[in-house]
Amino acid sequence: MEEIGQAIHCERPIMQIPPWFGYLASRIIGFLMRDVFITREEIRGLMAGLLDVDGPVGGNIRLGDWCRTNAARLGRNYASELARRNDRTKPYR
Repeated sequence: MEEIGQAIHCERPIMQIPPWFGYLASRIIGFLMRDVFITREEIRGLMAGLLDVDGPVGGNIRLGDWCRTNAARLGRNYASELARRNDRTKPYR
């Protein structure tokens, strides 16, 4: 997160908070934005280390490098997860 903040010239403090508080905050913001930010299952997976990878890197470009290249457009538009899912479920015409 620090590297992304530096890349887009928008550094923010990183704080440790209890998982329940993060979930509560995400529910409140999600209600206001009419979206879902994180689920309890995702938080459990993060806390259990299920998203960590010890193996070799699978991509061709580092996230920090990509962020620096695309810094001018990062964070300019909001993409709703629920809207993205709903678009996928609509029948094709």
